[in-house]
Amino acid sequence: MPVAAAGGETGAAGVGESLGAQRLHEGVVDRRHPVRADRITARELRLEQGDLATHEFPDASFDLVYSIGVLAEHVPLDAAIVERVWRWLKPEGRFAFTTVDPKSPDVPRTWQRSLAALLLPLAPGSLGRALHRRLMADGMYGDERWIRGVLAQASRNASAGQAGAFVIESLEQFRSDVHLHGRCVARKVSA
Repeated sequence: MPVAAAGGETGAAGVGESLGAQRLHEGVVDRRHPVRADRITARELRLEQGDLATHEFPDASFDLVYSIGVLAEHVPLDAAIVERVWRWLKPEGRFAFTTVDPKSPDVPRTWQRSLAALLLPLAPGSLGRALHRRLMADGMYGDERWIRGVLAQASRNASAGQAGAFVIESLEQFRSDVHLHGRCVARKVSA
């Protein structure tokens, strides 16, 4: 199963077949000492370092693209990134990722942010969308509404000329030792 892993602030992308669990050291996968090495069945592991926003892979290259602790934390989760992943996935491929929720305890609680959070449920239409975008810091945070919206927008854009979309299979919040996160698994479907 071809897999792509977007990881670390370095923008390292791991490419291989069934990567398995890897130990990250300073943002780079340590291939010499992988976690649970006896369970990794990949015949090949190729690492490519690059910018997730500009790196290219052929269309329909992967069954799974995953990003843990990168999107909506170090790299904005926006339609452009999601469209790239959509192109890289094979039909029925999955995109699994985590985000930092803006309600996370480590997100600065300025008076402006607090006021915007109070006003958001009352803000209509385009004002509400603009306020939400501001609270999400243009994708540097991601709550459930942001995740759903970015996947829907990217599905519309990416499928122009092709019939398809992302269908969310799971979307939930969880707490780590540092953040309140969103965790999402979305499947690429064809019409």
